[in-house]
Amino acid sequence: MQSLSAAAIRTKGSSAIKGTIYLKVVNAAATPQPLEIKLAGASKIGSDAMLIRMKSDSTGETNTITVPTRIIPVQSTIKGIGADMHQTFPGYSISVLEMKRTPAM
Repeated sequence: MQSLSAAAIRTKGSSAIKGTIYLKVVNAAATPQPLEIKLAGASKIGSDAMLIRMKSDSTGETNTITVPTRIIPVQSTIKGIGADMHQTFPGYSISVLEMKRTPAM
C-alpha cells in the first residue's frame, strides 16, 4: 500500500483566484514522510502559502460527541515556498497547500 498520495490543481476562475494552485497531500503512514515537490510551469507563485492540515496520532482516533475537536483543521502560513521545494508531512495527516499566483509586473 502506498502511504503518501498527492494531487495538484490550478484554478482558472475569476481574477481573484485565477492561477491559484492547490496541493493536496495525504500521509497514511505513522511516520513523517518527506516529499520533493516540483510544480512544472508554476514559476510565478508567491513565496508564502496557506497550509490547512488535519492530523491524528493513530488511525483509531476519532471525534466524538463528548470530544468533538480531537481532530480539527489547523491553518498556518508556510514561508519560502516555490515551484521546487521540499516539505515533510506528519504521520496520519491530510494537508492542503494553497499557493497564490504572483501579480503581473
